[in-house]
Amino acid sequence: MNKLKNLTQKHLEMTVLLAGLVLLAYLDPAVNGRSLCPLDRLDLFCPGEGLGRSISYLFRGLWSESVASHPAGVAALPLIGFRIVHLFRKNILSNPQSK
Repeated sequence: MNKLKNLTQKHLEMTVLLAGLVLLAYLDPAVNGRSLCPLDRLDLFCPGEGLGRSISYLFRGLWSESVASHPAGVAALPLIGFRIVHLFRKNILSNPQSK
């Protein structure tokens, strides 16, 4: 059990990022749901508003809708992808004991 806890903590960032991208790939961007942004819930401006929807549109190849939702989505998707690949190479490929 302790080994599983250590493994989970070590790979938490990679797991959360990957799970987030998978969820955004399946998310229907046309459906307006409740925002997860705490600033939005306080009726304040949320700088990330529409970012998830933007990435979801990118997964569908809808570039203009993506940019209209949030211009940073076009940059966020490859950055998140590169981070996942970096963490995978660092924590799994270069360290065989972490498997």
